[in-house]
Amino acid sequence: PAPAPAPAPAPDAVPAGSPETASYQPSLAQQRMLFVDLMQEDSNQHNVTLAVDIAGRVDPAAMRAAFTDAQRRHSGLRTVFHQKGGRFETEILAEPGVELTVLDTAHAGPASGTLRPLAGDEDVREWVRELGAPPQRCFAEPPVRATLVLGPERSLLVVTVHHAVTDATSMGVMVEDLAQDYHRRRAGDDTPARAGRHQFHDVLAELERAERNDTTGSSAYWRAQLEGAPDLVPLPTDRPRPEVRAGAGAMWGCDLDPALASRIRGLSAELNTTPFSTMLTAYAVLLRHHSGAEDMAIATPVTSRSTEAAQRVFGLMLNTLVLRVKAGHDASFTSLARSVGAVVLDGIRHSAFPFDRLVAELNPKRHPGRTPLFSVMFAMPVDFPLPDFDGRPARPVELPGLGAKFDLTLYVTPAADGGLHLDWEYDPALFDEGTVRRWGADYTRLLEAVVADPGSPPSLPAPEAPADDTATTEDT
Repeated sequence: PAPAPAPAPAPDAVPAGSPETASYQPSLAQQRMLFVDLMQEDSNQHNVTLAVDIAGRVDPAAMRAAFTDAQRRHSGLRTVFHQKGGRFETEILAEPGVELTVLDTAHAGPASGTLRPLAGDEDVREWVRELGAPPQRCFAEPPVRATLVLGPERSLLVVTVHHAVTDATSMGVMVEDLAQDYHRRRAGDDTPARAGRHQFHDVLAELERAERNDTTGSSAYWRAQLEGAPDLVPLPTDRPRPEVRAGAGAMWGCDLDPALASRIRGLSAELNTTPFSTMLTAYAVLLRHHSGAEDMAIATPVTSRSTEAAQRVFGLMLNTLVLRVKAGHDASFTSLARSVGAVVLDGIRHSAFPFDRLVAELNPKRHPGRTPLFSVMFAMPVDFPLPDFDGRPARPVELPGLGAKFDLTLYVTPAADGGLHLDWEYDPALFDEGTVRRWGADYTRLLEAVVADPGSPPSLPAPEAPADDTATTEDT
């Protein structure tokens, strides 16, 4: 791969620590996360971890300087939260407050008695599991930590940020900046990075003004849409639901082959909808099959970055849409998918209305062990390409399930071979991995059935009988 290009200067840059970046009132979404943290101090459900496997040994001094530069560029990485008088407040540090930790495993092994090695892929996964698992704090300390693990022939960069100050887009912006500043530092440029003019609090002010105006009638739309909607998909659990959600999470992944993925895209085009709506419809049918519910609320995350200035701002700019999906037994898949597609489009039109304000207006009955308004989620996050680090190729490391905020979440992402990768994140206090594996197999069979015959009411085909095996043994 070609070396990473030299970084361009940050547009409209102003010095870090300028008066514009002193403090701000946390958003409703931030306040919700902070409140949960106070109730569940040992939970890591708000960890957002970026793990990058880099070919070869990187320069630790240049990477340490690049991480410091990232904190200078983005005030979110310097934001500390406080609770005062029953309110949450922010303090934006004028200077970076966290230094990159460097662990050199080149001589690791039984003889060293300290660090495990970093050689094979399993070593990478173990390091990510260890480094990403501890809860990331944000009260009275910066909301970020970072570790560079050096092996003989590879390097692993693991950065964990509290969700109250970041989202997936922000992590993509950060890794681009890290790569550019690493390249710059390697080239001998020791000039400290400068903070961009547009920071999270600037965008937040614009978003809050738009929310107050509500010129699209979004409040009325969501109130009508969710009136009487069930807030729980009653999936059969492997054990009773605890009174309070522990916050632990687990993940199981599987793949759809390129041929099936292509047929899903083709069917979506025929129905004049999107693969998102098609796969969401199939997800609803799967949930109906296992829960018996025909009327359900399924949440999906959407970005709040509606302006050009917001695209490279580091901060929590996500909203949660609660889509009311009705999956009757008698309707064809074609009819269901078109209906769901219309619900999705309407939801997007009203996506600026914040979830937390909706909860406040609807004031649903609260349950300590559940999220208000919904219990399951569906998402098709947009993958961001990883840059090279001064010519060294990098690849993302799939993260183990750490914290599950909902009963079940299905993430669908493109695979390198043209197929689709499915990650099933679930609450292990409710479900065993074997249960989720069966649901994953059911979902694949359901998709195969609906692309073959979308004009019929969708039902879950029986699994194929195993091949005859005369060598099987009987119980004795």
